[in-house]
Amino acid sequence: MATVIFAGFGDLGSMAGSLLAQSGLRVVALKRTVPEVPLAGVEYHAVDLRTPFTLPAALHVQADAVVIAVSPQRHDAADYAATYVGAVEHTLRAVRVAGGKPQIVLFVSSTSVWSESADLWITEDVPARPDSWNGEIILRAEQSLFAAGLPATSLRLAGIYGPGRLMMVRKAEAFLAGRETLPAPAYTNRIHRDDAARMIAFLVNRALGGVALERIYNGVDNEPSLNVDVLAYIAGRLRGETGNGDMDFTQRTAPANVSVGGKRVGNARIRSLGFQFAYPDFRSGYAALLGELQAGCKPPL
Repeated sequence: MATVIFAGFGDLGSMAGSLLAQSGLRVVALKRTVPEVPLAGVEYHAVDLRTPFTLPAALHVQADAVVIAVSPQRHDAADYAATYVGAVEHTLRAVRVAGGKPQIVLFVSSTSVWSESADLWITEDVPARPDSWNGEIILRAEQSLFAAGLPATSLRLAGIYGPGRLMMVRKAEAFLAGRETLPAPAYTNRIHRDDAARMIAFLVNRALGGVALERIYNGVDNEPSLNVDVLAYIAGRLRGETGNGDMDFTQRTAPANVSVGGKRVGNARIRSLGFQFAYPDFRSGYAALLGELQAGCKPPL
């Protein structure tokens, strides 16, 4: 039985880990606090990834795959560096000391390593040039990953939405209530939480199956879209429209006389590997999410 070690086991990692455990793999989770109610099929070890650590003796030479999936506690440079760069460097060192020879080390990264460029479709071959401090730090973590000499892949995820990740829904609610106006148009990229977790499990399974993975995969859905169109679609659904109401102008293109920001990230590489999305665009994803929200509680407005 192959062993998959998760360095970091939050919402995204735990869903991916659960999928891998269900497929018959041994899943080991390294996280700061062991939960009172553990996931079925997951072995937990209390580890602070932000400081140097050693793997338990039971995991020596047992790392067939390693997934580094961490998230900072605060939005500042020091915490980002300790979380991302620290976790990568400390995890790789611990695996080497334990004699592990993983077939894949998968780092859950971010499309923030690229600067905004609305006129350019961003593929994995476009050089990363961050225009934000957080993108610079995440790129440093990637560089440490690739310098380690192990089979390594970076999965660059875009904006994750889904259960518990409701930023755009809250913005649409504020728009309908008159508390906010629509923002300046900018291209955005996103991925549903479930698809992001499925993508992690997919890449691990491919690597353990002998497939030589590329260094970088973009974790985005099929349709980069203007932020105003996403907000308008959500607002329309909140008002009870089914997709053809006056709030739904998702088929628009950007106005010719308006400067459009953001970037458009493509996902052809991971689709060519065989990955299939449960939510290939924001309409399918937000329709499902809003349906779940409205089935479980009163409509937000």
